[in-house]
Amino acid sequence: MAEQHDSAATTEVEELRRRVAELEGRSSRRHMLRLAGAAVVGGVAASAVGAQPAAATTGAMQFGAPNNAGVDATSLTANVATAAFLVSNASVNGISVGVRGNASGDGTGVRGSVSSATAQAYGVWGQIDGGLGYPLVAEGGTAQLFLLPNAGSGMPDSGQHWKGEVVANLGGFYGCVAGTGTTVGTWRTLAAVDSAGAFFPISPARVYDSRKAAPTPGILSTGANRLVSVADKRDTNTGAITVSNVVPAGATAIAFNLTVVNTVGTNGFLAVNEGGNTTVAASLINWSSASLTTANSTVVKINSSRQVTVICGGTSTSCHFIIDVLGYYR
Repeated sequence: MAEQHDSAATTEVEELRRRVAELEGRSSRRHMLRLAGAAVVGGVAASAVGAQPAAATTGAMQFGAPNNAGVDATSLTANVATAAFLVSNASVNGISVGVRGNASGDGTGVRGSVSSATAQAYGVWGQIDGGLGYPLVAEGGTAQLFLLPNAGSGMPDSGQHWKGEVVANLGGFYGCVAGTGTTVGTWRTLAAVDSAGAFFPISPARVYDSRKAAPTPGILSTGANRLVSVADKRDTNTGAITVSNVVPAGATAIAFNLTVVNTVGTNGFLAVNEGGNTTVAASLINWSSASLTTANSTVVKINSSRQVTVICGGTSTSCHFIIDVLGYYR
């Protein structure tokens, strides 16, 4: 189209110049000046047509494609209380979409940031009018939601927060369950390295019996302790493994029954700790007479190898013991 304009303007200028030449010597000076001025105007027009903006480096200017040669495909700046970029009624696969960002290779589809905020500000805002729809949808990738952690650790203890906020820091993930933006609000731990996680109940599985040949038989006496694996289900007659990893790797705690069998003495107890911890802080089960079989249930933290340590205490006492796992936290 630009080439057509250039050709037309050039033809017009040549015609005017020809007419000026024909009138030399027989037209009035005034008439000649008028024609010469027209020729000049035509030349300027031709120059203007030839000086159209260059097409973008990615191709001709068009809607929906990058149209500049800079680092950013499109850069818009918003005034106060306005939007820098507003898209309505767009459609992706038949679904109405406000803004959609695609990244080819390593990159970011949509990124929102706020600089030097002095009041509440939002990098990216998604809103649905009505009861149907999703303000934010994420799919695919390594994880559908990735929160870069802030510095520090633990629940926020300063600032002004709203109900619904989620914070990620070096200690874990935390959610604000009550807050109106005027106080620090009320926070709960969603997940942390030392939190138990979700509970997974299982069919009762015997993981240890000191009366059986495997894995470590024998009674436990006063002052002694034993490191016990709770990872595998074992045969109730032989102690051999029948199901591996009934408590899977990554579990942080177990719910279990502890049974003492054939107690000796009148003042005995067992304590159960995380594997490797031999300090007695509390007893789990106690007995005050000999030849008893009794049980108790509780929850205990396990180590990364899925082990617990069982400790016997009291005065000149001993017993056999059994551990049955009812579920785990992960």
